Amino acid sequence: MNAHDAHGLFKESRARAQAVHDALAADPQPEDETGQRLAQQLEEHARALMALIDDSITVGLVGRFSAGKTLLLGAVLGKPDLLPVELRPTTGNVTALYLKRGEPGSSTALGSQTTVQYMSPLELSDCIRYMAQQLVSDVRKALPDADTSSLESLDPLAMDWAGLSSWAKHTLWESSAGNAALRGAAEELLRLGHALAAGPSLVGARVPTSPEVVKAALDLGDPPTTDGGFPVRSGPAVLNPNTIGADRQAMHASFPLIARVSYEVLLPPDVWEVGELPSDQQLVLLDFPGLGAGRSQRRDEFLSRRELAHVAVIVIVDRVEQPGEGEPLKFQGFLQSHRRKDQQVADAVLLAGTKFDVVPVPALPTAVPATTGWLVDSSQRMAGFHDLATQLLPGHPGRACVVSAVRAIDVTGMTYSDLSPQSRQEIDQARKQPAASPAQWQALRSRLAKDDPYSPWATWLADYADDAGIPRLRSMITAHVQEHGLAQKTEAVDRLRQQMEGTALRLARALTPLDGSRTVETDQLSARFNRLRNDLMAMLEDIRTLHNPMKAQVTDAGDALLAEVRDSAIQEIMLRPEWQRLLHNLEGDYVRKGAAPQGPANDLFLPQDDDLLAWPQEREIDTTTAFAKAFAVTVRGHVMEGSGRLLQWLREWTANAQDRLAEHRTWYESDETQDLLDRLLPSMEHGEIRRSRFAEAVTLDRLRTALGAAQPRCPLTDEAIGLRFPLRHDHALPWHHAVYERPGVLQDALPRHQINTAWMRRQLAVAAADLVIGQMAEQLKGYAAAVERRLSELHQALPAPGELRHRGTPGIAGAPGRPGPDSPRAGGGGTTQLQILLDEWGIDR
Repeated sequence: MNAHDAHGLFKESRARAQAVHDALAADPQPEDETGQRLAQQLEEHARALMALIDDSITVGLVGRFSAGKTLLLGAVLGKPDLLPVELRPTTGNVTALYLKRGEPGSSTALGSQTTVQYMSPLELSDCIRYMAQQLVSDVRKALPDADTSSLESLDPLAMDWAGLSSWAKHTLWESSAGNAALRGAAEELLRLGHALAAGPSLVGARVPTSPEVVKAALDLGDPPTTDGGFPVRSGPAVLNPNTIGADRQAMHASFPLIARVSYEVLLPPDVWEVGELPSDQQLVLLDFPGLGAGRSQRRDEFLSRRELAHVAVIVIVDRVEQPGEGEPLKFQGFLQSHRRKDQQVADAVLLAGTKFDVVPVPALPTAVPATTGWLVDSSQRMAGFHDLATQLLPGHPGRACVVSAVRAIDVTGMTYSDLSPQSRQEIDQARKQPAASPAQWQALRSRLAKDDPYSPWATWLADYADDAGIPRLRSMITAHVQEHGLAQKTEAVDRLRQQMEGTALRLARALTPLDGSRTVETDQLSARFNRLRNDLMAMLEDIRTLHNPMKAQVTDAGDALLAEVRDSAIQEIMLRPEWQRLLHNLEGDYVRKGAAPQGPANDLFLPQDDDLLAWPQEREIDTTTAFAKAFAVTVRGHVMEGSGRLLQWLREWTANAQDRLAEHRTWYESDETQDLLDRLLPSMEHGEIRRSRFAEAVTLDRLRTALGAAQPRCPLTDEAIGLRFPLRHDHALPWHHAVYERPGVLQDALPRHQINTAWMRRQLAVAAADLVIGQMAEQLKGYAAAVERRLSELHQALPAPGELRHRGTPGIAGAPGRPGPDSPRAGGGGTTQLQILLDEWGIDR
């Protein structure tokens, strides 16, 4: 879609969102709980759609706590102390920086506009529900006999906080079975309840404030110990939205209710010329809370997942010297959970490896080439980042970089006097630590560029050696926004508009006039479908974990499927008989040179094919040909084996899912249920089609049949495998008789040293394993996406409570099922403004 068409979509979508907002204000409020929640969702969708269209393109910085995001963001903007940087996991808010062009030659500074946005009623309801569900899940795992019914049936905004407090105290504090993690999660939920009790009028409020108040209020201090007594409520008894903007203590107490803090940032063009972007592609930078911050962990996850729904570009920030275990891939999973297509997710992600200043420079090799394989073998820290870049950005190394905010401070002379004393001390100590010089990194880069011209590290190290990588990160963001920003925003607008219209349709149907009131049997049916909906949603959450394929568990012992297959591939390469034949040819520490064949000499590297076939078997180890064959056999065999195990794992998962649905299945197949559906379904849109979906929802038969018919496969061609073979094809190895060595010259003989054979062995094993798990990951993601789509379809087919009422004959104007302009409706009066809108838009009710 070009810019003209995109702006047409934006204009029309904003008009529809505004019309929905006006219709909701004009129509009476629904009387039933389901209608009220649908109205809240619709208002939220309309508000979010207008904000998304009005806002500039958003770029989010995400990562775990202590990845160095906030300090890096300050360095990118030319002011390391722009935002509070703490050493402990204390703050958990999305921070929005609206970039405005400052005066040339000036310093980066915060503008006059700082606002705190509190969660809306729907956001808060969903957040409480998410936190409670996570706590229930954790308690069930640790304390299987504990009673969690009070949490499972909670009404988020009318929640019995006193009851929750009593339950937590009895179950987690007074019982010896309670552990620190469970107490921490319960305390986080209780703090939110205390804030809500003190400030119900803050819900949905937008409060102007100052950076000084925000900085002081959002530092939660050191986390309390969870092995002490039960936490007591503290802080102001009442939180007033009219005064809280100037009250640090009150703002501090309201922390759990805050959704976003927004600043205006004046950014001079000599720091970063964001003015080079078109006017419709100006930037908003979002600093997301770091995952793993103990005092607000569940809330942070909820806010991150929710905000990432509409972010155009995310920069995943991870520490090179201590890579995260799954957190970076979790953010990628958040994007996928919002139904973004795989290509949309791929086009949204950039990667920055931070704190590169503490990574030592590997010593340059003398006996082997300096290649990417050698580098990752020589540096475990660099290997971790390399693996992450390969997983997140396959085929796009230009979307990654390595950086150091501390070194950038040294290079540019940026100051950081506004940080806390503890943070200043930490940076001072980091600057005093011995670090590799730019010249050392340049030497390594030059050697890599010579020996392995296509190595991504040659580019990454060049950018880092020049200026700590910060200008590279800026240009990477700018270029990515120019190339993909408008398309990503367009797709986000389209997704949200469809959600808004779908919710509007469900609300309009819930308000359709009824020829009878709710009955006991329809209430029971509604409750049953709600339970089935919750079970399907739990299965969806299970299957979405497969977006991080390395975490897929294949055994009760917790062995990860792909990791196990990868280790098996490495072991097979390591144990190939070719290596044993090399060992038998060792003379001391060197592989013995092969004897020249009888007859005329051939070219320097290889004999002719006929001559090669006539050689004894042991001569095959003198060329890469035998190793290429072993490489291909190993890859194909393990892809097939892994594919079969993957299918078996998914079949077992489906069988377990069917067991979980056994109670629903018994209910659905009963004569009473079938009679009830016979009476109710004809009045529902696509009733018979949905009835078949209900049957599938309680049996999963089609899913089981599809997985049962699937066969293990290896889609790799010979060419694809050959491209990943790490050695030169059909090439002589150092111990080949035709490779010339000067007699008695140690330097010439070094390539035959057993260190070189060990390096080659490792290269082949890692390359084969990476190719195998790459294929396995693609297959796993494909199967998971198919299962997720099917479960989502079944979930969406289940009727909302408002649909489970006795309706009149549909399709006749003026009849109960399709009201005329003056017919009565649930809220009293005639046709609603929302229903009129849907008719104008051509959406069939």
